[in-house]
Amino acid sequence: MAVRYEYKYLLTHSQFLLIHQAMKVLMQPDRHGMEGGYPVLSLYFDTLDHEYYDQKIQGEWIHIKVRYRRYTRDFSEPGGGFLELKVNRANRQAKERVYFSETPDFYDEGFWLQEAKEPFFREYCRGRLVPRCFVYYDRLAYHHEESGGDLLRITFDHGVSSFGVGEGFLERRLVYGPSLPAMVIMEIKYSKSDFPSWLQDLLRQFSLRRRHISKYAEGVDALQLQSIGAE
Repeated sequence: MAVRYEYKYLLTHSQFLLIHQAMKVLMQPDRHGMEGGYPVLSLYFDTLDHEYYDQKIQGEWIHIKVRYRRYTRDFSEPGGGFLELKVNRANRQAKERVYFSETPDFYDEGFWLQEAKEPFFREYCRGRLVPRCFVYYDRLAYHHEESGGDLLRITFDHGVSSFGVGEGFLERRLVYGPSLPAMVIMEIKYSKSDFPSWLQDLLRQFSLRRRHISKYAEGVDALQLQSIGAE
């Protein structure tokens, strides 16, 4: 698995506009999408007893995510995607990623036992993975290669929303609204634990603090609040 450090920050829209201007000068836009922007749609899996969700909510030092990710607004659109497994130990992250040219049938046990391979096969056998919810957002991504060859990547995620398995894209619920309107999640991904000095200065300038944010857990919570309100 590839290993890197990942840190998350929650920005107001005004903070995002100012920091985004700095990123356009200091970094290069991601080669995917238009000027570094593209949609992200993920189907998250969990065990039958919601082990992954509980790991995050309870603040466990090690927590796991399994998801299928496509860079589109709808899984019905033609094209493939990536089955991903992330193991987080505090801020240190290991990630395994496998591409499939077509979206698999995740309800078919044969897929997990025959096609998914390690480490997805092991996770399925350990906890019987089932689709739990979709999470969607629009992403702006930038990258920069430091002098030592270390790759720095910074992303900004807007309009984070979730919808249940069996629901459509138009039924999605905003995760950071309306109580936290127009919030943007900034993620810094780097091969070292210490940021470059110019980035440290930028974080201090805006008094930004690391946040423990899980789009999956927040997405599940948004769906649960919606169901309670409908009762």
